[in-house]
Amino acid sequence: MNTRRLVLMAAVVGLAFAAGLRGANATVDALRYGSPEAREAAVDQVLAGQGAGAGPALLELLDDAKGVLRLKVVRALGALRDDAAVRPLSGLLRDPEAEIRQAAARSLGRIADPAAAPALVSALGDQDAEGREAAARALGQVGDSAQVPALVGLLKDSNRMVREAAVDALGDLGTEAGLGALEGQLGGSDPNYKRHVVIAIGALRGPKALGRLAAWLKDKDPYLRGFAAEALAKRPPAPAVVGSLIALLDDPVYAVRVLAVEALGAWKERVAVPGLLKALGASEPTMRWKCVLALGRIGDPAAGEALHYLAAHDAEPEIRAAAAKALLALR
Repeated sequence: MNTRRLVLMAAVVGLAFAAGLRGANATVDALRYGSPEAREAAVDQVLAGQGAGAGPALLELLDDAKGVLRLKVVRALGALRDDAAVRPLSGLLRDPEAEIRQAAARSLGRIADPAAAPALVSALGDQDAEGREAAARALGQVGDSAQVPALVGLLKDSNRMVREAAVDALGDLGTEAGLGALEGQLGGSDPNYKRHVVIAIGALRGPKALGRLAAWLKDKDPYLRGFAAEALAKRPPAPAVVGSLIALLDDPVYAVRVLAVEALGAWKERVAVPGLLKALGASEPTMRWKCVLALGRIGDPAAGEALHYLAAHDAEPEIRAAAAKALLALR
């Protein structure tokens, strides 16, 4: 009986594999020989994640495709993440159509091959702002730290979205070589832009970036305090700044307190449990909810009694449910 079952299972797996091959072959055949409608449907299949092995056929189609189909082919090549597409996509960064240039840059970012870096640096001079933005973000995804100076130059761009893309890309590269230039972007009053800069600095590897975040936890600017806590939550735990995060649990600004709770929960800091238990008495439901989540992640039995009480008595059903779940984590 067991042998027969194994044979049947093997047959089913074989049929599924054969069906997959037929499906892949059908997609490739449609790309090469199908009608315009069939070709577009096949490209849509690739974009939906069903185009294994379709790279060569897409590259062939790229030379003949026009209009919407051409744009879809460019996007599909990025979806496949095929290094063979880097050269033709790099050439499209000089295409007359702005939408094609942007799509090519985004696809190169998805492929993330450093060979695309020189062409993407050239595309930072695109006359279209969206093209410059797409090229900057792609450079961050490519991960070539040699391109830091080119991205730093883009921080002076007249378009705010382009500057944001350069900031994010410098954070993606993760090297402290861009730290000074990023700090220079903190002089404005726009909190959303300031957040981009602080989060990017938080993504930089090295002690200097950590030192900046630690200092900002005590800054008079509440935006810097809060964004520094948010950035720290994405980094590995740093014992030297835990005390400053705990102190933020009593910050006069509500949003800063919430972000400090999230960071302490992400780091699973047991020394923060007394402060988090105190913060459970907050009148703001979101603050109580965030504290419950943090205590559940930390998993200290000392929080059991308070979580039991909230699970039974809190006025908010979401908080009662979260407290019950946190109690399971304690057990």
